[in-house]
Amino acid sequence: MEKGVVMRKSAVSLFSIDRKALLLAALIAGAVAFGFITWSAGAQEEEMPDVTTATREDHEKGNVRPWSPPFKDSAKDVDSLIVEPLGANFAEGFDGAGVPAGWSVQNLSMPIGTNTNCWNPFTTTPWAPQAGTGQIGASFNCVAGANDISGWLFSPVITFNNGDQVSFFTRKASLDTFPDRLELRLSQAGASLNVGATSTSVGDFTTLLLSVNPTLVTGVYPTTFTQFTATLSGLAGTQTGRVAFRYFVTNGGPSGANADFISIDTFSYTNGAATPTPTPTPTATPTPTPTPTPCPPGVFTNSTLINIPATATTSGISNPYPSNIVVGALSGTVTKVTVSLNGLNHTFPDDMDMLLVGPGGQNAIILSDVGGALPIVNVNLTLDDAAATGLPDAAQIVSGT
Repeated sequence: MEKGVVMRKSAVSLFSIDRKALLLAALIAGAVAFGFITWSAGAQEEEMPDVTTATREDHEKGNVRPWSPPFKDSAKDVDSLIVEPLGANFAEGFDGAGVPAGWSVQNLSMPIGTNTNCWNPFTTTPWAPQAGTGQIGASFNCVAGANDISGWLFSPVITFNNGDQVSFFTRKASLDTFPDRLELRLSQAGASLNVGATSTSVGDFTTLLLSVNPTLVTGVYPTTFTQFTATLSGLAGTQTGRVAFRYFVTNGGPSGANADFISIDTFSYTNGAATPTPTPTPTATPTPTPTPTPCPPGVFTNSTLINIPATATTSGISNPYPSNIVVGALSGTVTKVTVSLNGLNHTFPDDMDMLLVGPGGQNAIILSDVGGALPIVNVNLTLDDAAATGLPDAAQIVSGT
């Protein structure tokens, strides 16, 4: 069992014009050192997973044990425990044996698979929790065959205000072969659990607060626990309702092209209205700005192959487009960034353009109109502001910095 460092998502985009070939690129938020590295922790003994916590790799190896639901499958049974809406800050670590009091589940996948509840609590298999002793997860077995998964996990009833924040950690299986997607949705309809009756319906939960991997591709959903936060806005005053997690994967299931296994841990709700306004303090005498402390080096990668338009008359975007790299949480100030490209091939490198795009829309063209018409084969490049020379305009491009 490996446990990696906490990660957060960073966006990357590439483009091409007039036979422009697109390459893999990555942008650190602000900037970070770039390259390739693997984190790992010491191995620990694992128990055999059941169908609710088994990844596709477990099923392929036959490493799955039978399962019986540890709690009732009726949302009404759980919801009856709610006395009144929660209006203050609260948190949930999913450390108990069943779905926590006030929370409820509903599986609208069609047809329902062997994981009938879709969402189930578990402890350390196939991975350890982000904190505490437990977590809650959903898997490809929520649906049978190759069909659409729509598994819902409802919060207790909450009193909402603009400025409130919902935060949680999530991750998926470390071999990201089958894409997963998670939605966080909001209902302002009081205690309603109405999400319709089909795998595509959302009922009263019409507001999408955020989506993890909305385009359902590999290389985006984090494979180590990553925190996501949504801030409520646009409410017409104080409202009562719920938030809900929706494991929503089209063409999922044991025979589908998508869906593997995800989990959620360390949920927290922060009521902005409950936070008192601080008392103003006297203006302090300005002091010199201290020299920022550089952040420690970090190297991050996405090893997924990027296909470049194949012929001399072909132009357009790469496949996939964009390509995303997940970047680790860093402290301090980023002072240097390099970009590494491995195994670069092209028959007309002068037509290649590379664009880095950040999560806030920041962008920079870092490679364009170099190398002339001289083909390059299996070239490894490192783009570095401190390099002694730049890439040649019309001469042969070779491996180096």
